[in-house]
This record gives sequence, structure tokens and C-alpha cells, in this order.
Amino acid sequence: MGFSHLGKSDHCMVQFDLHLSTVVKELTGFSGVKYGLHKGNYSAIRKFLQQFGWDLLLANKSVEEQWLVFKSVLQDAMEKFIPKQSSCRKKIKMWFNRTTKS
Repeated sequence: MGFSHLGKSDHCMVQFDLHLSTVVKELTGFSGVKYGLHKGNYSAIRKFLQQFGWDLLLANKSVEEQWLVFKSVLQDAMEKFIPKQSSCRKKIKMWFNRTTKS
């Protein structure tokens, strides 16, 4: 670690080395399916969400409980009105990375 001036100014710089390592976790339970968001029926989603009495549905709940209710309804809307598409990504072995590639 060293201190030095920045050019001819009175501002000081701090120099340090940062050593990082990465941990790659394998995604378990990932189905490889994603939503085709560009093909979603958003007017139907809007109508679907408007049918709920949100004040009554979220009353007397904590913020966390309200989030879980909203998320559940939104995921239901996504399942109904946004088509799914298969992921076409190549399956790369977890051990194969930039270091082993070069």
C-alpha cells in the first residue's frame, strides 16, 4: 500500500492490490426454460391484475407477506399470458472456464 500525490495537486492517491477468487455454483433445479417476454399478452396481464381487490388482499399483512402475495399473483399471470421458450444455450461443463480454455 502506498501513498503518493496525484500529479502536482495536493490530492493523495491510495494504491493497493486486491486479490479475488470466484466460486462457481452449479444451478440445481434449473429447467432451461425462460419466458418469451417479447411475445407476452400484456393487455391480458393488465386485466388479470385488475380483477384482484388489492386493498383487501394485502390488508393486515407485513411488507414481506404482501410481497409474497403480489409475487405469487404476478407469477400466475406470467404462466398464463407469457409463452415459454426453451433455452438454446450450450451446456458447458462447470470445470471448463477461461483458465482451462487458454
